[in-house]
Amino acid sequence: MLTRLRHDDQGGELAILRTAERNLAKCHDLHAVVEVRNEAEAFRVYAKARKLSLEIQNRGARLKIQAERKLGAALKALKLRGGDRKSKSQLESLKLCDLGIDRNESFRWQTAASAPDELFESYCRKRQDNGLEISSANFLAYIRQTVSGNSTRARRGDHAASSKPRLRDLFPDDLDELQGHIETLAGLFEGICERLGKQLEPVERREIPRYFQRMRRLLQSAKQHA
Repeated sequence: MLTRLRHDDQGGELAILRTAERNLAKCHDLHAVVEVRNEAEAFRVYAKARKLSLEIQNRGARLKIQAERKLGAALKALKLRGGDRKSKSQLESLKLCDLGIDRNESFRWQTAASAPDELFESYCRKRQDNGLEISSANFLAYIRQTVSGNSTRARRGDHAASSKPRLRDLFPDDLDELQGHIETLAGLFEGICERLGKQLEPVERREIPRYFQRMRRLLQSAKQHA
């Protein structure tokens, strides 16, 4: 296990990471992939706490994202959400909770998996070359930035950008779900505002509905360009 390492031999640590990477490539059991992902994150935290080299930290973070991408691809194929899919296949009858995964993790990992391998490699290379940490959250931000840039070029008539990842490809079926979450939050805030009444400042009563309107417009624009 990655976290059993408790010494400063960075050559040994790299060897362990390389072994873990090979094991992940051969692994097809989702529970085992989840374990690799969790071990890689524990190793990254350990390496950072011990102030090991950025290369060591980033190799651990990279392995974690690789495991998340592998899980995301499998979850997308199985369409695991709440676990209501029925099948005689043991694999297809899995629920997210069986894997210790929540819906938010499933969404993020499927997003990471939808990005092309070249995009992932480019991200890792740029972060390492610039002396920056690799992280799952930053990789998702990099995906969003790339999608946004491609959409802008497409609107300008750059047809070559059509081969790049599209928003609908990277966020399958989830724009509608996001819209539902926005409406649910809007309803909750409306009830809270009614209960608080005069305790709210005038600017708060005015700006909260405006922010929800902005979110609705942004989401509608995203759906139109997906």
